[in-house]
Amino acid sequence: MTSAAPIVSPPSVALASLRDAASNTSLREAIPTFTLTHFLTAVGCRLLAGLPAQVWIEATVVAVKASAYGHQLELVESDGSGGAPTAQLRVFLSKEVRRAIVQASGAAFDPALLVGLTTCLRVEPTFSPRWHLQARVLGLSAATHQSIERLRVDQLRQTLQREALFDRQRSLATPPDLTRLCIIHPTGAAGYADVAAELERWQSAGLLILRHYQAPFEGERATAGLIAALMMAADTVEGVRPDLIMIVRGGGASAGLQSLNNETLVRTVCRCPVPIVSGVGHAIDRTLLDEVAWRACDTPSKALTLVARLIGAPAGRARADLVAITTAAGQRIQSAADSLSLARDRVVTGVDKAIDQAGGDLRTLEAGLESATQSHGQSLAQCRIDADRLWRDCAAHGRSLITDAERAGLTLSHSLTAEIRRRLARVDPGDALAAAVTRVTTAQVATAAQHCDALFASITAAVRTRLAVAESTLARTEARLAETDLAAVLGRGFALVLDADGHLIRSQAAALHAGRVTLMLADGLVTAVLETSPATILRKHDR
Repeated sequence: MTSAAPIVSPPSVALASLRDAASNTSLREAIPTFTLTHFLTAVGCRLLAGLPAQVWIEATVVAVKASAYGHQLELVESDGSGGAPTAQLRVFLSKEVRRAIVQASGAAFDPALLVGLTTCLRVEPTFSPRWHLQARVLGLSAATHQSIERLRVDQLRQTLQREALFDRQRSLATPPDLTRLCIIHPTGAAGYADVAAELERWQSAGLLILRHYQAPFEGERATAGLIAALMMAADTVEGVRPDLIMIVRGGGASAGLQSLNNETLVRTVCRCPVPIVSGVGHAIDRTLLDEVAWRACDTPSKALTLVARLIGAPAGRARADLVAITTAAGQRIQSAADSLSLARDRVVTGVDKAIDQAGGDLRTLEAGLESATQSHGQSLAQCRIDADRLWRDCAAHGRSLITDAERAGLTLSHSLTAEIRRRLARVDPGDALAAAVTRVTTAQVATAAQHCDALFASITAAVRTRLAVAESTLARTEARLAETDLAAVLGRGFALVLDADGHLIRSQAAALHAGRVTLMLADGLVTAVLETSPATILRKHDR
């Protein structure tokens, strides 16, 4: 038995049949009537009923738009010909899901990094009469996390290179003598035990002065803890900085190293004035901290080997210097001995000649001295005679001069005495004017002394009053300064907001422009990402 083929009516006949059906009341009652909202709601229910509750979607993110409650992602799929996309869907990434992604990965997550990436998203399909088919993002695949992290690290690396920070650590000089070492390590790390034992042995031998700083390498507080430990390690102790800083961690999952790619931590390492050696993870692990550090080692053991070489370098140089000094000193001593031998021979020969010459000169001198002695004896006798005659003449002339001076002095004394007596005779011993002048002068002196005493007392009182006022003002100023101390202000619940370069942010616009900021609290540092303005947050809280 064969089935009959369906009969297809011409379009004009079909339209006439539809008009007849519309006019037929019974047919109109058989077809249900919906409002548009009810119709789309029914379609959405049927559509969602035929889909799993959660699905993985592979697509390319072409746009990311931030909103008050999260981010809107636009997904497309094309046939590869470069034309219009063959499929398109909008999905919503809420703030709660984003926080969960950050906690799970241990690293910051900026949805804008997804633009241009082909990702795999775990979503929950949704449908609304207004927006039709959409989906809510519930998570990212591991490959997507890795792609985002690689892209973020590449962008940060390029930024550091543009700012001339990437190679700053490697440009630091090698410590000439490594005696002070700071180690940053996690608490109770198994991979650090062997390194710690060897370093402690070196310290006991007097080779090193060690300082230990423990910090978490994983979790929400890892970045702030590492930055705080690094700042304390690089600080001066008794006015001296350490010669080297080691950052070491034993083996573990690569996901636990995400904190070492943090921008704030990496910038802190770049600006550190002390050389930093990293020995983190296994040989296959590589972080941005390794790239910017002064020296990077695959494991803590290799970092310890590098430190041993730096400690032994001065000893090697000292041994080489000792050999060079010993060799040079031997050569100089031998050369000096040869020169001394030649000089000794020359001296002995010269002394013999000089002795012979001196003997002849001495004999000649003795003959001349004997002849001169006889001649000088005669001259000396004549000089004695001349001296006696001169002495007698001088004595007679001196007595004459003394007598003349005594006479002139007596004459001058008598004339002065007479002149004084004449002038004294002219003075009235009872002159009343002289007595009055004396009394007036005495009274004025007494009055001036009293005035000076009163003026000194007034100045003393004014100075004491000014000192009391100054002391009171100083006490109030000290109290105000104590209230404005940074530690006291932070302890009262305030915080300092810093941008990525460590500059203080003083306005809301600057904070929103920075996007990612660091909050300095009383007990440490916290990195925050600003997504919206405080007014929007308050409106959401009111809802």
